[in-house]
This record gives sequence, structure tokens and C-alpha cells, in this order.
Amino acid sequence: MQSIKLSGCARNQIFVAPRYLQHFCGLCGCALRNWYHEKRTLNLYYISFAIICALTFYVAPVFANAETDAPCEATSPVNGRALLNKGGDYKQEDRRRLAAQSMAHFGRLTSPPNLDDRIVALGRRLFHEPKLSANNLISCASCHVLDTGGDDDRQFSFGVSGAPSKRNSPSVYNLEGHVAYFWDGRAKTLEEQVDGPVSHPDEMGSSWDAIVTSLKSDDTYVYAFQKAFGGPPSAEHVRVAIATFERSLVTNNSAFDRFIAGNHASLDGRMLEGLDTFLQLGCASCHQGPLLGGNLFQKFGVFAGPEVSENPDELFKVPSLRNVAVTAPYFHDGQTQDLCAAVDIMSEYQLGHSLSNRERNSLVYFLRSLTDELFLRSDQGEGDYVQ
Repeated sequence: MQSIKLSGCARNQIFVAPRYLQHFCGLCGCALRNWYHEKRTLNLYYISFAIICALTFYVAPVFANAETDAPCEATSPVNGRALLNKGGDYKQEDRRRLAAQSMAHFGRLTSPPNLDDRIVALGRRLFHEPKLSANNLISCASCHVLDTGGDDDRQFSFGVSGAPSKRNSPSVYNLEGHVAYFWDGRAKTLEEQVDGPVSHPDEMGSSWDAIVTSLKSDDTYVYAFQKAFGGPPSAEHVRVAIATFERSLVTNNSAFDRFIAGNHASLDGRMLEGLDTFLQLGCASCHQGPLLGGNLFQKFGVFAGPEVSENPDELFKVPSLRNVAVTAPYFHDGQTQDLCAAVDIMSEYQLGHSLSNRERNSLVYFLRSLTDELFLRSDQGEGDYVQ
């Protein structure tokens, strides 16, 4: 049988809440006195009530804290609705404090204003269009599946050549506001980023001349481009349409978003403990801003790192942590599917800190609060072309 590790709070419960133990001992004393005087009916009442008090106020907190200290379970629920009142005891003033700190560190994530609905709709269709690839089989959505987090759940993606990509495909959600694009930041804008996979021989393997010729042969596309841009299909219009659609993919209604917006009950105790831990350990020094990342580059392994690396000084864009619970595998090389393992790796490599079970669990619960489940379940499919 696995032993239960008690947290500091659980180990000291007898001192934290002595009134409960006093009640328990007093009721036991009454029960013994009544037993001596053969008042068996009252004796049964006192014993039953004493047992209930002991289980409610002493034994239950021990196991609740022991659960928090248990080994990390990556398959735990994402939304935490079944986990209310678990973890640390955060009063209203504590919740307000953490909300204020979060607003100062991260701020609110807002959607880009004034996006043209016609261009967004055209961009959605082009995002799912396999005609953009050389074999008419691969689209942007092949590697960035919108209803599963904006990636493809694979360590490496496969394009027209059948060869695996060199890097893990990041999520396509919340791209607006990144400092640059791709893991190495070689594209400075979303429009420039579109060029990369279109012409890469292992990804879509096509050319703009071939793509524009194909789109011009489709009357529905000619009509849609005319309505959206006032002209025929062109490479520039395709870039703008796809980039505009990607800018519309903002997920800002997670439990964490509701928390910093003023709904301080949207995070349960374990998520709040994780947020507190996230701030105290310094995770926010890299995962900062409304995206919790995406705005700077960092070496993968500041205090420790992989034993073998082709370029140990290579810098990678710090990824956004939004929806991180549904975008495994993790890191530029997709080395782990396990969010718990990813948290351990980050703490060891970037902070030089070995996490306790409680710290790791609380961080994972907080990271799950960054998932905007309603948006991920909404219809982000191909849609109809603009009428």
C-alpha cells in the first residue's frame, strides 16, 4: 500500500485547530461518564457525535492535504469544477491579492479590434484548403487542428514529403501579440509566417504561382476574394486572409481570465495555490504578459539542460501557456506528452529548483485553469465562403 505523505498543514492539524480536539475529548469524557452511570442511550449519542466530529474536522483535512501531496496525475480533470474547496484555504482578501498581482504581471487578454468579418471568413476557408499544398492533401489545419488546441498532438508533423518536421508544431491560438513567429523567430509578422509552410518542401511544398492559379480557377474563390478585397486572388491577399483569421483565434474566457476579471470564485483552492507558486517561484519572469509567454526568447536550460545539444546556446521563443493542458507534446522537440513531466523539466532547467509533489500538483492545476474550453469546443471549421 502506498504511504500517504502529510503536508505541513496536515501534520500540524492538531495544533492548528485545537478546539476540534477539545470537543472530541470532551464528548469522549461524557460518553465514559454516562457509561459508568449506565446511561447507554445518551452514551450512544455522544459516541456517534464524537466520531462524526473527528472525521469531519480532523481526519478529512489530513486526507485532503495528502491528496494535494500525492504524485502528479496528468489525467486529472482539466476544468477543476469537481475540485472545489480543495487545496489551500484562500480567503477573500487572499483571492483579491492574487487577482491584483495577476493583473499586474499578466494583464487582460483582449481580441484585436476591427477585424473584417469577410476577410476572417475567407481566411478560415483558406486555412482548411488543401489546394495550398503541392499534392492537394495538406492544409494549415492538417498540423493545427482547431478543435484540439490548435496543434496536431504529434511530436513532429508530416507534410507532402512524408518526412517528419524538425520542430514540434505550436498552437495556432492566441498568435496576435507574439514577438515573432516560429520557434526561432525567423518570421516577424503573421503574414510573413504564412510563407514558411507554403514553400517548405517537407510541409506544403507549393509555390504562390501554383496556388494563385488554382484559386483563380475556382469561381467561388474568385467571388470571395472580390467581396473581401475588391480584387482577384493573389499571394498577398492569401497571406492577409490567413493571418487575419489567425488573429481572430483568441481564447480569453478561461477560469483564470474570469478570476482576474473579478470572479474570484472561478479558481478553486488548488488552482490558487498553483498561481501563488507560479508567481513565487519566478515562472512569470519568462511566461509574462496577457499570453503568459510569446514575448521573449530564452535558452532551453539555464541551470541544467539536455546532455546532448547541437547548439547549446540556441534561443527559443518562450511559448504561451494558454491552453497548455490540451496542447501536448511539449517543448520545441516535443519530448514529453506529460504535463507533470514538462513542469518538472522547466523548474529544473530554467529555475534550478526541484519541485515537491505539492508544488508540482498545484502548478499543474493552475495551468489547467488557462484552458478556454468553450472556445475550443466552438465551431472553428471551414465555414462557407462569403456570399
